[in-house]
Amino acid sequence: MKKTATIILTALACIQLSAQTSHYTITKGEEHYCDVTWTATTEGNTKTFDIVTGDIQRSIVTCDAKGKTSKLHFITNDGKNDYTVTLKDGIYTLKGTLNGKAVNKTTKSEGYPWYQLISYSSGLLLNAEHNNFNYECIRPGNGKVMSMTVSIEGQTRILGHDCNKIKCTTTGILSGVWSCRYYSDIKTGQYIKYEGVEGIPGTPMTTWMLQD
Repeated sequence: MKKTATIILTALACIQLSAQTSHYTITKGEEHYCDVTWTATTEGNTKTFDIVTGDIQRSIVTCDAKGKTSKLHFITNDGKNDYTVTLKDGIYTLKGTLNGKAVNKTTKSEGYPWYQLISYSSGLLLNAEHNNFNYECIRPGNGKVMSMTVSIEGQTRILGHDCNKIKCTTTGILSGVWSCRYYSDIKTGQYIKYEGVEGIPGTPMTTWMLQD
């Protein structure tokens, strides 16, 4: 009887907890930069993304079933960053080490939803009827809250996937200063590609491309 109960509980745990791993390659211009391992684990209505970017950094992001973020843990391999961000009652709390210094600070939300992984959330939420929205995210390098807007620009085909071409751009006082693009499978919402200039004008384009 005890053995049967153990088997049943193990089976239920497998149903509730499932993981899927994807691999991406990052290039800067024409040069290979690093590889990324992206593991998504689902447990009930919670999804956790463990994103390991080469030997540079790691992000662990927790979301609900609709892609809204509840927690970010950001670590860099140089030891300068190891902090956690949470959101409660419209207040972000950042604790840990940021750029080599101990930090414990709060920032008030502007009232937009927190979508730290817009590459995932936009594919889940955007469609022909709901093709744009504003959101907030944490800028990993300085821990600051940024407001952004995301919208569907059109459609294209990449790696055999019919994709929505999704544009993200800054809002508020930084409106339009910076933008990037994500490409998500129209049917499944899977994150396929990213491209954006991460630096001053003239910096080579950074591209993420799915390898699976």
